[in-house]
Order: sequence, then C-alpha cells, then structure tokens
Amino acid sequence: MIYLNALVGTLFLTLEAGVLIEGVTWMIMDAFHASRNVLMSGEMLMLLPLAVLAFFVFKNALSAEKDILEGSL
Repeated sequence: MIYLNALVGTLFLTLEAGVLIEGVTWMIMDAFHASRNVLMSGEMLMLLPLAVLAFFVFKNALSAEKDILEGSL
C-alpha cells in the first residue's frame, strides 16, 4: 500500500510540474518563432528532466511513506 501512496503523490506532483515545464517551453520556443518540428523536439527533450524529477520524487515519497508506517506502529 505504501508503494501506491507514493506513486499517487509522485504522479500528482510530476503532472503539475510537467504542465508547467511544457507550457513554459512552448511559450519560449513560440516567442522565437520556432518551426513545428523544433517545438516538438523541445517538448520531447523536456520530458527527460521530468522523468529524472519523477524518480527522485518517488524515492522521497516512498521514504516518507515508510517513515509514516514505522511511526504508526
């Protein structure tokens, strides 16, 4: 159950960060009048740091869930 709780928190935080990162990337590249291919490439490249962020958020959330479980016994 702790894995599910950690996953839900991770997905929520990653979704919120992803929307913000992708929106900012789109606005910056659109301001420079980038072509459609460059826009899509930039969007794909921004998914890599988002995946790294999701890994560390999940790791911290899992640690927090384990601490909560140990504290409640």
